[in-house]
Amino acid sequence: MKEKIAINGMNLIGRTTFKVLLERDDFELTAINDPQSADDLVNNLTSGGSDGGFAKKLKAGKDYIEVDGRIIRKYNEKDPANLPWKKDEIDLVLECTGMFTNRQTLEKHIQAGARHVILSEPCRDNDILTVVYGANNLEASEKILSCGNGSTNCIGPIMEIIDRHLGVSKAVITTARPHSEALQSNDASLGSRSMGQAQVLNFMPPANSTDLSISEVLPELDGLYDGVSFRDHAPNGYLADMVICTIKPTSVAEVNAILAEEADSERYRGVLGVSGIPKLSTNAHMDPRASVVDLNMTRVVGGDLVKIMSWYDNEWGHSNQIIRTARQLLNIYQ
Repeated sequence: MKEKIAINGMNLIGRTTFKVLLERDDFELTAINDPQSADDLVNNLTSGGSDGGFAKKLKAGKDYIEVDGRIIRKYNEKDPANLPWKKDEIDLVLECTGMFTNRQTLEKHIQAGARHVILSEPCRDNDILTVVYGANNLEASEKILSCGNGSTNCIGPIMEIIDRHLGVSKAVITTARPHSEALQSNDASLGSRSMGQAQVLNFMPPANSTDLSISEVLPELDGLYDGVSFRDHAPNGYLADMVICTIKPTSVAEVNAILAEEADSERYRGVLGVSGIPKLSTNAHMDPRASVVDLNMTRVVGGDLVKIMSWYDNEWGHSNQIIRTARQLLNIYQ
């Protein structure tokens, strides 16, 4: 019997996860909860955007969405505790609203009858387990957990691999994000730099550091790294630039060999990719992997200062990571 999944919040990650789920046959997407009307949701799912729209046949009903003849119930409930998860026999809720981001609020889904909850972003209070599939796989069933964000899922596997093979003494990480994520000039994360500036014409460093959440995934690296991010004028595709001081001396050839071997391992196959062909940001578009290392960009200075650059699709790759974690969680639960 397929496990029943519900999605709370049909924002960009919610819609992307919706599409990923419907490409699989091992889950039953049973219900969604969102204040938008079913008509508006169907329009948002089919009108394109960063993932290029949706090829399946969609139809909006009063309280449901029909996908290729399959009915998915549609609710409009502000308080998750009032959702009919017990009646719907929901095994797992994917929390994608951006509103319920700590254990206390996520528990409402459990109170409503769901067996498990996965948060699609970092936990606000760090009071639940954060899992990046591959980097720190689950070993026991959890009622509630977080999958971090797209940046964490790109960087986490690489940091885990380098630390395991070469040791990490410290690191600085920069992520580049496309302008489509912040077209408004009043984006608060950009601080005073955004005032009166055209973001599609400028590289825009946010006022605050990017939330990498790596120490929640790899606690042994807590205090050993920091990072910043900026938004560029490419329409899609994300890039993580990791500068790492290793404990063991190494070389470009060794670093690339380690990453290539791990990408083909059972642990990281389908999660981490490597490419010997030079990449562009658009090459990352709708790539289901969490991270694709551009091997041509690897650099080593003085034997211990390592630069690794990796591409990722912040929505499509992250949503696939969420579903991989969901599969792992429900397999453990069984």
